[in-house]
Parts: sequence; structure tokens; C-alpha cells
Amino acid sequence: MSISMVKGSVITFYRSCNKPTFWFACVVLWQLMAFLPSMPSMVVYGVYIAYALYVLFHSSNLTFYKPLLVFLLYVPVQLMLVAPDSSFHCWDRFVLFVLLLICVSPLLNNLRLAKNRRTIFRIALTVCTFLGVGSFFARFLGINYGTSRTLDNILQIGTFGGLTHHSMLLGPVAAVGCVFCCWMGYTRRIKIYWYLGVLCITAVMFSASRSALVGAIAAITILLYKLTGNKAKFMKVATSTVLLAAVTFPIWGSALDPVMQKYKGNVAEGSAYSSRENLWSARIMEFESSPLIGVGFDAIDLNLSSASGGYDKDSGMVESGSSWLIILSMTGLIGAILLFPVLFGTYRKLWFDSSPQATMLLGLLTFFFVHMIAEGYIFYGGSMLAFLLWLTIGVSRDFLQYRLILINCR
Repeated sequence: MSISMVKGSVITFYRSCNKPTFWFACVVLWQLMAFLPSMPSMVVYGVYIAYALYVLFHSSNLTFYKPLLVFLLYVPVQLMLVAPDSSFHCWDRFVLFVLLLICVSPLLNNLRLAKNRRTIFRIALTVCTFLGVGSFFARFLGINYGTSRTLDNILQIGTFGGLTHHSMLLGPVAAVGCVFCCWMGYTRRIKIYWYLGVLCITAVMFSASRSALVGAIAAITILLYKLTGNKAKFMKVATSTVLLAAVTFPIWGSALDPVMQKYKGNVAEGSAYSSRENLWSARIMEFESSPLIGVGFDAIDLNLSSASGGYDKDSGMVESGSSWLIILSMTGLIGAILLFPVLFGTYRKLWFDSSPQATMLLGLLTFFFVHMIAEGYIFYGGSMLAFLLWLTIGVSRDFLQYRLILINCR
């Protein structure tokens, strides 16, 4: 594809899409690209507020997705009952989470909003692919915009963020790009997409994010299983892929070095997942201490000796360790009863939908569901990973309801 064709496609896309939606997506996704000038947080939050108001007041015949609406009504009641420490800024974070859901989740529905979310989704997939491929080349050009912790610098583990701000952001972003490229490669039968997918998953390896790598492998496995249509064909494709990977291992094997170094470092500390086990244990103890309503939205129990390890007293930010566990620990069984059907119900409906569009969404949700085991961002409205997760859920439910063509695959 020539540069003029790409330019023409971009112009056509811009002309066809909703302009406030286009610029909202550009401003939010700007935050992923560390090589661009930093955008002040107040500008980003202002854009969220402005677009949320646009969604609310420029859409007719809106319907609410009741499970999410009930969850949002439950959280304020829960916060008043639990009354977490003010240092967590729970109310502020809840407002930001509500803004995120209004902008990209299936909380509000009509055909116009579904088309707008599709626009954001397309831009997000393009940006993730660009950052994954670009970060691959950046590795060999000595370009690294990522920041890292002091311990990471000492151990030289997880220090490569490529074109993003951090290695733990590069991993999932490149994984999303990989899933998308593999889907395009299979459905369009164009080899360049397979090559781009390989570059993206190599960038995941460079990031040293084990959860992103495992999630990407799981997503691609599910993607190929559903696209091939039968077990015999899947086994043939899977066997060919494994054999190709084994034969070419001397070429790409060194890309796994950052992942293996992190694994060995954790084993030396007593566990393959020592960096997460304390956080997981803390979340489980919090759930046990308040199983019905949890310890508070976006809060932890500082009375637990192991809970404060991922807590920044200055910002109130919490490194929670697992999205699945914080649903239970922060919002209790009531929150889980409201949210799990949203997550697993969407996944189940996509699983039984045989269309290529549903398969792409299924692959992306597979990645997020695996990645969420070790990363807790589902409630953090300011997180780019939360943005991508809720956008994917929103587009998934839109597709199931309106059958919109997300990406032309032929």
C-alpha cells in the first residue's frame, strides 16, 4: 500500500466519522505516545468531561445498560457505608470512572453512540499497532521513552518502554496490536499483517511483561481456534506455528531474555510471582474482612501489614495486583454479582458468535481477561488500560446488539 493510498484512507475515514468523537479519541490516545509532548492532566480530564456531556446531551433515545447503571448507583452507597481514608480520593476517582464509562463503555446505548465507539476503537487499534511495531524498531535504534523504577534499573529488568511511557504499558499495548494484526492477517490473507503481528509480540517480549505475553499467546490461540472453524484445521495451524517458532528460535530467542530475567529474579526472591503474591494475599484478606461490600472503591485496608506495599501516600494511588481480586476486595460480593455478568456474559455471547468480527473481539477480551489476573486497572478511570478494556467491552456489546461492521476483513 502506497503512502498516497494510506493518506487517502485517513482522509476518507476522517470525513466519515463524527468529529467530536475523532478528536476525543486523539486526545486520550495521545497519552500512550511518550514521544509526543506531555498533555496536562487537566486538559485530558476536561476533554473527558466535555465528551461525556456531548454524549449525554447530543444523543436521543438513550437506553441504559442496567447492570452497569446499578453498579454505579451501588458504589456511592458503599463508599458512605465504608468511609475509606480520604487519602485515597475515592470520590474523585469514582467520578473519573463514571466519565470513562459514559464515554466508551456500554453504559449508554443507541446506534449513534455505537458508531462513535466504533470510531474510537478503530483509532485505538491503529495506535496500538503503530506503537507495537514502532517500539520493535526503537529497540534496535536505541530509542527508549519508557521510565522505570530504581530497582528495575539496578537489575536491568523491565526498563524498555519503547515509544510508550513504561514497559508495563508497552506490553499490553503491543499485545492488542498483535491480536489485531493476526486477525487481519488471517481474514484478509495479506502476509504483511502477519509480519506486523510478529513485530508486535516481539515488542511484548522486549517489555518483559509476563502477563502481557501470556495474555497475547492465549488470545492468539483462541483467535485461531475460532477462525479455523474446526479442531482438525486448528491443530494443523497450531502445529505449523509451533514448528515454525521452534525452527526460527535461534533468530528470535534472545527477545525472551527480558522475560526470563524477570522470572529468574522473582524465583531468587522465593517465588515466580513474588512481585504479585503479597498484593494478591492482601486483596484476599481484604475480601475476607468485608466480603459483602468490600473495603471501598479504589481503596485498600491499610491496617493489613501487607496491603500498603503498593500504596503511594502522596497521590493515593494503589498498586492492587489484580483486577479480578479488586472487584471482590474493593466492592465485595455485591460488586462482583453486578460486574461479573457484564464481563463473562459478554465473553460468552461472543464465544457462540461465529462471525469474524466477534472473533476479533473475543481475542481481545481473552487478552484482557488473562492480563487482568496480574494487573489491577479495571476501576482506574485515568488508566489507558482501563480505557482500552472498557472500550473493547463497549464495542463488543454494540456489535452483539447492532451487528456493526467494525473492520472490513475482506
